[in-house]
Amino acid sequence: MNYEKLQTFITVAGKKSFSEAAKLLYLSQPTITSQIKLLEKDLNTTLFERTTKQVQLTQAANVPYRYAKEIIKISETAEKEIMSMSDQVYGDLKIACSLTIGENILPQILGEFRKEYPLTSIIGM
Repeated sequence: MNYEKLQTFITVAGKKSFSEAAKLLYLSQPTITSQIKLLEKDLNTTLFERTTKQVQLTQAANVPYRYAKEIIKISETAEKEIMSMSDQVYGDLKIACSLTIGENILPQILGEFRKEYPLTSIIGM
């Protein structure tokens, strides 16, 4: 199962329509159908009961539907967290200096640095 197939599955289930899901996902209806068929093959089960007007989840589809929603939610949360980190400075700062500078000058500078960049770790060499 891949992310794209899961997203398609959730969208079809929510819209109860392959064509509406296609419009929402900016894909062709045959692409939606193909992705659902591949997911059904992967899971070795039928996911939708199809009628001329709409589709309904089969009983077996309720299990992957629940997990697919969680997978998508977790993936989106991780993506947002990563994006929020792009504005912040984080990581290790390795410093080597002479004893005089290390004892007299650096503590004040590094104190200010830690206040401004709390996600960093300072490592002396």
